Amino acid sequence: MKKAIFGIIAIAILFQSCASKSFVSIYQNGKAYSIGTSRLETLKLEKTNFQIRAVIRSYNEKTEEFYEIKGLAIENDEIFKKIDVGDAIDDASYFGAGRGMAIDPDVNALFVDENGFNNLYYDKENDKTSPMKLIKKFDDTYDVAGNIIGLIKNGNNRSIEQWNGKYLDLILFYDGNLNERIDKGELAKVKIEFAITN
Repeated sequence: MKKAIFGIIAIAILFQSCASKSFVSIYQNGKAYSIGTSRLETLKLEKTNFQIRAVIRSYNEKTEEFYEIKGLAIENDEIFKKIDVGDAIDDASYFGAGRGMAIDPDVNALFVDENGFNNLYYDKENDKTSPMKLIKKFDDTYDVAGNIIGLIKNGNNRSIEQWNGKYLDLILFYDGNLNERIDKGELAKVKIEFAITN
């Protein structure tokens, strides 16, 4: 009986640990910053290039859909606070159908836009055109990374060094079970504060 109770407790602790573990990290200058799931966090970065890195699946053969990270890059605290676990992904959602914007892998810039999200996916058949690049392959998942060297707002592409904003709200959603809902463990939110350099 004691062994059974101990086993249940161990499984519960493991489940809780996995559920709170983030699927995404921000890398800059050789340092990794794990973004906690569905919590408001602030991350101070140098005002230079950074990398979004994640472990995701590539493609679902049954539904013929890519697993993707939907990345909303904005400068609006109200929207940032509003999006949360439990939200349905419908046409009115910030992550809804028709709002996705393809990142040009030759440009590597995020769209800063409240009306659309950045499609961050890995296509194992077309690695060169994927916005996320393969770092390492596991059994059925891929460790991938997207280099971010610029930000596009109102059609203007600026390097991060030339960006006149002091911060960037980044909301990342990975629909790991493709159920069109933000479940626990599928949302990461971070406010990036860029260090001011002379």
